[in-house]
Amino acid sequence: MTVPRTSQDQPALSVDGRVVLGSETTLTPLEVGAAAATPTAVTGEDLARYQLVQRRNTGGAWFYWIGGASILNSLLYAAGSQWGLVVGLGFTYLIDGFATELSGTVRTPIYAFAIDVMLAGSVMLIGRAARRGHLAWYAAGMAFYLLDGLLFIAVQDFLGIAVHGFALYGLWNGWRAGRALRRIETAALVATA
Repeated sequence: MTVPRTSQDQPALSVDGRVVLGSETTLTPLEVGAAAATPTAVTGEDLARYQLVQRRNTGGAWFYWIGGASILNSLLYAAGSQWGLVVGLGFTYLIDGFATELSGTVRTPIYAFAIDVMLAGSVMLIGRAARRGHLAWYAAGMAFYLLDGLLFIAVQDFLGIAVHGFALYGLWNGWRAGRALRRIETAALVATA
């Protein structure tokens, strides 16, 4: 059975790789002996779990932003730029500054950049663990970023302090969502046992 569409400005819709709403919609009759699909109702618990997973992952994504901004800041510092992204790690600036002073050159030594990349990569790995629900790694990453924020307090960089505070707020909300999700999943396991 083919049903023509009434409007051509609607986008096509695909389900499981099959176009179900395109320039015309083809409805196939049920095969003999096939049971009609019964939709399952979404419960409030399913919705709460979905929302908590989204909040946990959104909070954990901050670690990716922090790590990426830190690598970009290291590249900019090595290129001689005087600006950077405040969401990045202050520790990378500290490492680059010490390495430049120790080497006695105006350029950032390659070993400083390698340390920066390892540090930023570690933050990204913490983000991966956080988005998978490892709350201990989540908390360790937040503690590390809080320590990093103390560097901005020491040099009185108020924009850096504000951005670190905002990022820590996002991380905290994600960690709380992960903790609430763990409680829901534990309660569900106990109920089924």
